[in-house]
Amino acid sequence: MPRSRIAGVHCETPGYLTLAKLVLASTKDHAHRIYLADGIYAEVTLSYRRGGWQPFEWTYPDYRRPDYQEFFTRCRELLKQPPQIDGAPTSLRINSR
Repeated sequence: MPRSRIAGVHCETPGYLTLAKLVLASTKDHAHRIYLADGIYAEVTLSYRRGGWQPFEWTYPDYRRPDYQEFFTRCRELLKQPPQIDGAPTSLRINSR
């Protein structure tokens, strides 16, 4: 599985980013996770509110760090730019297999 390592940020967990949230995938079920398929669950790990990233009680410590949140903010700024190609996605995957 490829890893994202940019400016000291190391993301191994697959997920995606939108203007409003960071969603991560997991194989572990918890009350706040939604089942997708094939034993994979999704959770909103951070939400973007009041001009910044807001963690939840279940948000892992790494995702609370300022350098991670700065990275996600830079990614979010890319999403706000007009698409360069017709049909470009409105979310960014932070990791994929």
